[in-house]
Amino acid sequence: MALTTQTIVFTDLADYTQNISQTEHQRLRKLVQIHESHTEAIVKPYGGRLVRNLGDSFMVLFDSATQALHACMELVSTTLDVDADLSLRFRTSAATGDVDLVGDYFIGEAINLSARINSKTPAGEAWFSDRTRVCMNHSEIPWESVGTFDFKGIPERVECFRAVALGQCVLPESLQKAVAAGVVEVLTPEDAHRDFRAGAETHLILAGFEPSSEVLAQAVQRWTSQLTPSRTWLQVASMPTAARVAWSETGRGLVVGTVDAFRTSVAEYQKEKGGGTSTVFLDLSEQGDGRLELTGLGLPAVPIAGMIQGYSFDLHSDGSWNFDGEGSVLRVDVNATGVLLSAFHPEVLVNGERIRTDTPRVLEHGDQIEYPGGTLRFTGPVGIYAGLLTGPAPHGMPLQAGISVELGREPGDPGFVLPDRGGLERLRWSPGPKAEKAKRAGLTLDRSMMGRRQIQITSQSDGRFVVRPIHDRIPSWILRGDQLNRLTESTVVGFGELMVMGAYVVRITEPF
Repeated sequence: MALTTQTIVFTDLADYTQNISQTEHQRLRKLVQIHESHTEAIVKPYGGRLVRNLGDSFMVLFDSATQALHACMELVSTTLDVDADLSLRFRTSAATGDVDLVGDYFIGEAINLSARINSKTPAGEAWFSDRTRVCMNHSEIPWESVGTFDFKGIPERVECFRAVALGQCVLPESLQKAVAAGVVEVLTPEDAHRDFRAGAETHLILAGFEPSSEVLAQAVQRWTSQLTPSRTWLQVASMPTAARVAWSETGRGLVVGTVDAFRTSVAEYQKEKGGGTSTVFLDLSEQGDGRLELTGLGLPAVPIAGMIQGYSFDLHSDGSWNFDGEGSVLRVDVNATGVLLSAFHPEVLVNGERIRTDTPRVLEHGDQIEYPGGTLRFTGPVGIYAGLLTGPAPHGMPLQAGISVELGREPGDPGFVLPDRGGLERLRWSPGPKAEKAKRAGLTLDRSMMGRRQIQITSQSDGRFVVRPIHDRIPSWILRGDQLNRLTESTVVGFGELMVMGAYVVRITEPF
């Protein structure tokens, strides 16, 4: 086989390992046989060639990206029924690139990429790379972005997409929440003369409209003037490229799937909202007089100590900031010009505007950033910081009257640990011996700007909270109004006031 451009598909059986761990040999042999015949029967009519059997998965080559995705969509719409007690779902991934045959092995970067994408793909879904998206016929494949990802062995982040199979409609996360909260309105062409008044949190979905039609244009003009673009959605089964680009450039969203699949998906989330009851138990012994929360990220302005010229942090959906790009939803990059935000998830919004995943945005004071885990507020620049990003607290601890709590990288007991997150590779250094020495010493941002024991917070019997500095050289700060004040002596702080230590922001809130 000469070097050729192929679309490489990996198929995978979801939950295969846990289902076969107790399976007898004869049943396992039957599973393997059924798996191969089932997969081959689907991919072969689309020109697919099974070239590698990996037990629970196959590697399949296609000459056509469009045909490969058709096969993927059909495969994930089926299940592998081994017997009455065992039915397994598929997931598939695709990437397009040059492939070469060396001996008995196929090699090529696209093979590695397709396998990496498969490791992220949920059961019942078909994901593919941007290179495949460029090659496919867009009018034949319903698709939507699922975000950008770091993959091991792939030098750049990769944007991935979902091929939406017949009968499938995956609601974006913000819509899932809106449906559960009962703030979604669905309007169709039959509602053309209906009066509609949007509430403050309403999401409007236009369903059953023909893209680029005059009827759709009139509906948008009539109904969406009260809504921010990010709360207006168009349900489509497929959409020509030009129409998709024009719609997306307005900042409005897409819900990809047939009308019936869309309504089924909405009904499932409505059922989840109304089904059953839940009881929340409060452990009053842990309530305390206040609650200390890790609430954000401090972004020191550069250059730092004449050595660090720039750096970046990643945010994950649980609200944690670190240097691990695996599964991150956005990245902030600090350089001499300010703070840049890059979105890795299609549901990242700034001031209600959907952010393109291929275009970084400069953050400005007061910007509100929505992401699947909550909302952040950007404050800055302020003092020695290019900005502060505050939002949901990934974790916290109660404060009890008369008890002092230390904060730092290695605080005394009781303590609130603000660990060294590492990230040496995410710092951009100035040239020169001073920076080289710091790199050899492993001087990370957290280590350089926060001590093992940094500050102490005491909850007093009168309900006040007193903060005092412990470290005598590395400063800590309190934000009051638009002023960042250095903590030099014992100071009373109130609920909600921000305290900044290095790249960490904490606050005290009222108890639950």
